[in-house]
Amino acid sequence: MIKIDLEPSYILHIRPYRESSQLIDVLTRNHGLLRMVSRGSRGSKSKIQYFQKILISYSGKSELKKLIKFEMDDYPRIFLGEKLMLGIYLNELITRLLLHEDPHPEIFKIYGECIQNLFNADHSKSLWILRIFEHQLLNFLGYGIECREDINGTVIDNNAQYDFIDQEGFHKSSKGKISGKLIQALSVQDIEMVPSDVELKICRNLNRERLAPYIGDKPLQSRKLFEGLKK
Repeated sequence: MIKIDLEPSYILHIRPYRESSQLIDVLTRNHGLLRMVSRGSRGSKSKIQYFQKILISYSGKSELKKLIKFEMDDYPRIFLGEKLMLGIYLNELITRLLLHEDPHPEIFKIYGECIQNLFNADHSKSLWILRIFEHQLLNFLGYGIECREDINGTVIDNNAQYDFIDQEGFHKSSKGKISGKLIQALSVQDIEMVPSDVELKICRNLNRERLAPYIGDKPLQSRKLFEGLKK
């Protein structure tokens, strides 16, 4: 029996399991994405919270671990409305892209930074923080793209326009929809350099195109919820 004590973690998803238990998807710092059962926890006064770091102790050799205990290691963050939808999207994205028990401490780090930054951000900045996280996530999973040079090896020009070619990178084009300035901003990953609303939509579409091959054909439920929120 393998037992891990006080592992830094974030809760990604909780759902009912049998009569009184819960199944929990957890992003851990040193052991990657895990699924565990919390026995008899439904209705408990001590509830595990989303969007804050916790320390968990668990055991088990199989894919389904057993949660033994948890304790808070962060301050509470209550996400409501749009920010809640963005947080749910982050969690679903990680559960769809990461393999179970495949450690990614760097992704654990950027996830924590992302939810901290989202907590106090306004609408436009929240969307930019999300776009940067998607970009970082793809990079750390080995699906990154070159943002300093185009596919011909020429330095990206802030004043030029580009098309994105899947699996290749950016191609300079007078009719391109993506500005060199936006590509550079994405490369710098500075959350204070918030693009215009138009550029944010362009970046959203770019990242969706980049993510599509790795997410698969099954639609993300969080995107449906977000579209419903905007109606």
